[in-house]
Amino acid sequence: MTRYVQAAACTVILLILTGCQVMELPERAEEKMYVKVKEDGAGRYWFSRGDQEFLSLGVCTVLPREWNDFPVGESYNVMGKSDGNLTAWSDAVQKRLIGWKFNTLGAFSHYSLFNSTSLYHTRVIWFRNWYHEGRDMRLVDVFDTNFVRDVEVDAAKIVPSCATNEYLLGYFVSNELPWYGERGWPTSANVSMISRYMELQKNAPGKERLVSFLKEYYEDDFSALTAEWITKAESFSDLLNEEEIIARVPRHKLAVSAWCGVVAETYYRMCHDAIRRHDPDHLILGSRFATKVPVPVIEACGKYSDVVSVNHYSRSGDFDEKLMGAVAALTGKPVLITEFSWRAEENSSGCRNNAGADVTVQTQQDRADAFERYATELLKLPYMLGYHWFQYADQPPKGRGMDGEDSNYGLVDIADKPYEILLDSLSEINSRSSEIHAGSTEVWPEYDPAVLAEYREIGLPDTDALADPLLFADVSSGRFLWGDYKNGAKLSAEETGGGRLKISVTSGGGWGCGVALTPQIALVPPSRRDGNILGAREIVLKVEADTPLLVGLTVNESGNGPPHKQVYEGEGDADGESFTHLPIRLEEGPREIVFRLADLTLNPNHGNQRGNGVVDTDAIASIDLYFPPGQTGGLIRLESIQVR
Repeated sequence: MTRYVQAAACTVILLILTGCQVMELPERAEEKMYVKVKEDGAGRYWFSRGDQEFLSLGVCTVLPREWNDFPVGESYNVMGKSDGNLTAWSDAVQKRLIGWKFNTLGAFSHYSLFNSTSLYHTRVIWFRNWYHEGRDMRLVDVFDTNFVRDVEVDAAKIVPSCATNEYLLGYFVSNELPWYGERGWPTSANVSMISRYMELQKNAPGKERLVSFLKEYYEDDFSALTAEWITKAESFSDLLNEEEIIARVPRHKLAVSAWCGVVAETYYRMCHDAIRRHDPDHLILGSRFATKVPVPVIEACGKYSDVVSVNHYSRSGDFDEKLMGAVAALTGKPVLITEFSWRAEENSSGCRNNAGADVTVQTQQDRADAFERYATELLKLPYMLGYHWFQYADQPPKGRGMDGEDSNYGLVDIADKPYEILLDSLSEINSRSSEIHAGSTEVWPEYDPAVLAEYREIGLPDTDALADPLLFADVSSGRFLWGDYKNGAKLSAEETGGGRLKISVTSGGGWGCGVALTPQIALVPPSRRDGNILGAREIVLKVEADTPLLVGLTVNESGNGPPHKQVYEGEGDADGESFTHLPIRLEEGPREIVFRLADLTLNPNHGNQRGNGVVDTDAIASIDLYFPPGQTGGLIRLESIQVR
């Protein structure tokens, strides 16, 4: 579709700290055709440019070499093949991608490719992408005028030079933003958008806005707030003087979600306006969500974006139609998958697959099979606009510099040799993608709020309570340790005199660590491995601490496994769910700590995410002590775990 310049609309008013300035949009030719989103009259969505309708079939991180320097042969680097000539490399890699039936350069690809007349491309604008003292500050403090200024500066750096490029698909508003946790996905129950804004100083605009929000959310009833949160403050105004707030019960997630929506509305409006000041034509493609974020965030993103982008990995190869359908139904916008892939133990780079999204399969044929199933399911949905594979080349076998990822995600190995089995499947599906999509008979989904819910109350079996307490675990029980060792977690558990388990804890800077204890043999039915504690209402820890320590609890049903596990086969009524209890501050000295089963919530990091929502106490595989990150030198002595 030909678009004509509107001659009168070439100035805007830009508010910055120093006052108002008039900025002119860059001049554009009158006969430019930019990529748009189009509905074809039958409910199917496409990208379009002029008379062409297409899906975006892309590859992320198309680069001539690894970002960090590695010795020759230890990472992908093909600059020697082209004698350092980026044009020669660009021509060669485009020829490859077109031969494999791709049409888009995904996020993080090399700038030398962006003037291509044969491939579409995307640009990530790193709005406020900076860290302070190791903390991710991209969303803190969006209410500060300095933040507004920085967003405008970031937009001005990249958007004007792209504004007339007809092969630009659109802009991503940052990447995998930390809407909860530290890196865009859950890390700790006590790290949230509310806790991050509480850390701000008293006079910070975001701190004042948070306190105002909390007062409104809890209807000016401070006791309602303290029913869900632990704080030293005694009134809403006192909150301005406090820098810490700790969740008390799972229901606090509703307040966190609502506050995320307030932040998201401000952030996305700000970024949208900054882009549009320099470019009124190109698409805004969302933020490449790390699969699932709070509902109000998705709503705000959809309001200020033309497309919602999601990074969605699936180890099983099953595409999550319910999740993506809920995103489309909630926003009314089509969805683009902007990161997905699989990594195989069998690879020619020597990648160990220790770090990165855990989508590990055994062989290259397994990668091809998983892609074929995933892509075919995706393409049949009318609201999907395509997919971007992550990534072009394998990661360094010794781990990339920024985070140690060492995975066989590539279409080619570090010696630039293509994975032919995988690429045969990719090329075949890519070539039929429009045909598959055009044949879709699915309808736009109805919104199901349960699919995206951040919080739901859990149930307990309808049975009589236990008559007497039961010993679930003590020093004689089976156990195993787990933790984010890559980010500094250290954990040991050893028997001591007096029938106690001595647990030494340094939980590191990642997602923490824990110790899982399996049930006493007296609780395990014949030919089973999981404990029957039917009728339990509470879990009681008998423990002594040498130093104050935050301790949480995880209850794992029989059949539990990672969230991407294809089948959860539990004993009894169990369906493989995992539940967590918010951490409790354990003070020095001996004591009993009581965790109510009714205060558990579904664990988003482990277990069946689509289970029955009931703690099936007839088949419990383990009860874990969990130590949130940021704790050093903790020491406790566990005497027993009882249920009653």
